[in-house]
Amino acid sequence: MVIAKLEEPPDELGHKRLKQIYDAKDAEVSGEAQAVRKLVNAIIDDTSTPSDNAALARIESRIDSVMSETRHHLEQEQGELLSALEARDFATVRRSLTRVDSLRDELNERVDAIRNEMVTVSSGAIATIRSEQTRAVLISVIVTVLAAIV
Repeated sequence: MVIAKLEEPPDELGHKRLKQIYDAKDAEVSGEAQAVRKLVNAIIDDTSTPSDNAALARIESRIDSVMSETRHHLEQEQGELLSALEARDFATVRRSLTRVDSLRDELNERVDAIRNEMVTVSSGAIATIRSEQTRAVLISVIVTVLAAIV
């Protein structure tokens, strides 16, 4: 979008098309975050699922924090960037781009940290399930042996 606005003359049609894509992706990210939060809450509510509910609650809280705080700051800065672009204030655009890049990197780091925590929690749940399966197989073998002896 920035490049489209920097061209002489500005590529308004290209800028508009890219802005629509940007807005669609923004809505997609919000929808995916909401879906993840629903899934995490469903796992927490499901008592038959072996899970670390405290860790899942922390993950849900971190997702909420990223979506509300970090993304809010990023959206605010991007709004200022777009306003500066419209005004063709390129000095402000350059400063704003630096801040947007920094905020975007921070957002990516926080999302990656959440993703890593989700993998850790999933691995713990998988280990618990495998342990329970092994115990169930062992009990079945013992019962079968006892039945054969009887």
